[in-house]
Amino acid sequence: MSLRTNRKQLVMTGVQGGVSPAQMWAPFEVGSKGEVFSWPSTGGITYNVKVGDSVFGWAGEHIEPGVSSTLTHKNRKSEDGYQFHACCGNQARVISGEAKGEVGTVIGHHGGGESFDA
Repeated sequence: MSLRTNRKQLVMTGVQGGVSPAQMWAPFEVGSKGEVFSWPSTGGITYNVKVGDSVFGWAGEHIEPGVSSTLTHKNRKSEDGYQFHACCGNQARVISGEAKGEVGTVIGHHGGGESFDA
């Protein structure tokens, strides 16, 4: 028995975004002993945190593995379609720069990276 799918009826839609700027959770935080610190947070390209790594032990807040992308940083409403179509498992293809032509996979969603207000 073969598995039946509706693959031929699925709509293929392309979206285009860019690397979202690296952000920090807050300008600084104060620890329980009064120490002041600042952590990297959402956005940018995270080179050393990969899917499957432990969530513990990193000096960061809301760290996103791989490349964080966004459509625009000026209008949060315009992000809705981009976020909707960026489904886990979808292909992501680099269309410019030194990595042009490379293909990756959408590994997750995190609302908030797109809320940067430039």
